[in-house]
Amino acid sequence: MCIVPAGVIGLLVYGSRARGDSVQQSDLDLLALVPEPLGSRTYRNVNLSCYTRPQMISASRTLFGMHIRRDGVIILDPTGELLNLIRDLERPDASLLLSRVRHFSAILDCEETELGLHLPGLCRLGRYLLRTAIYSLALAEGRPCFSVRELADRFNEPGLVTLLSSDPRIVSQPSLDELEKLQRRLVEAVGEPPPTIYESLESLAVAEWDDDRERATLAIMAMTSEDQKVGYSDLPKVLL
Repeated sequence: MCIVPAGVIGLLVYGSRARGDSVQQSDLDLLALVPEPLGSRTYRNVNLSCYTRPQMISASRTLFGMHIRRDGVIILDPTGELLNLIRDLERPDASLLLSRVRHFSAILDCEETELGLHLPGLCRLGRYLLRTAIYSLALAEGRPCFSVRELADRFNEPGLVTLLSSDPRIVSQPSLDELEKLQRRLVEAVGEPPPTIYESLESLAVAEWDDDRERATLAIMAMTSEDQKVGYSDLPKVLL
């Protein structure tokens, strides 16, 4: 099966395979510049995020944009367009990112019935939020880094490798203890979440769809099953 779509304009490798700090079970992460929206796709251990020109431009001032500019390795770019788009990506504001993570972390503060229904999705969202917070703290210190293993060493927290991994073969099984651990670590990183006024994730998503599309989208993501992979092109650009 060929995971790369026809008509691709440019292609790059990012993540641990591009940085050179991968391990045997590491996925291969690819980004394709495409003419029309195609979303993300996965085949075995290969993850492909498809970005149009406008989507690439919207990655400016985000951690993902900084990540692909810093660590990405272009393997196909016959016209040079992908390189030019990457060069135009601007550095994100760490304080703004941390503020947004705090805002989003209120999604995790759910009623007991919601925990029973959506615990796997909530744990996954918690990992995304905490990973983004840790990356943002490293950026705020002037030492940006997108390797979970390196950050675990830097913060002297070996458990971060398991806690923050997106690999289902590494992460702990979803549990109340796991979610509480993620929430506790998030509070340490970004502060207490703002109070929530919604009784359910669904009511949050419906109420905020027009005014706060990013938070509404993350609430919907928290309601999806743990085995449904989410590509970066499908996530609000704040997260990584």
